[in-house]
Amino acid sequence: MSAFTLGGKTTLLFTKVLDYTPKGAAIEPSSSDASDRGVWVTKASDDALKFVDSLLDPLRSFGVDATLNFTQSYVGVRIGQRVNNFVTFRPKKQFLKINLHVEQSANLDSSFSALDLDTDYRGFYQIRVPWSECQRIKDPLAKIIGESFQVSEQEAA
Repeated sequence: MSAFTLGGKTTLLFTKVLDYTPKGAAIEPSSSDASDRGVWVTKASDDALKFVDSLLDPLRSFGVDATLNFTQSYVGVRIGQRVNNFVTFRPKKQFLKINLHVEQSANLDSSFSALDLDTDYRGFYQIRVPWSECQRIKDPLAKIIGESFQVSEQEAA
């Protein structure tokens, strides 16, 4: 911060030195934010959570101990004992909302376009999938999530 006095008036100048948050930053949920599978079964359904869990299968095929991490506002991912929210899920009764926290790329844009998915990029991909479409896109979407995990791990290294 710098202060300048010009014409009898003081002006403050603020400079941002560092503004860095790694993608999928490991933010541990507070105890008040913690939730469990039962709460999310009520918000969506048991089948919805089974589907979300199946999207982590490519990570498990890499030998990664990936499990769902339930909070009040989203379902994240836990790798071993560490939270790694490179992807978060918000299952609802009518659709699944996925936030994929990776840099925008032409490859991902074309993959989502080929799957005819409703996506938006706002510093991360927001994907909205109606439950009626989930089985059709399950395998390609799981592959995209697996590849995104590998990218997020490379960026963190």
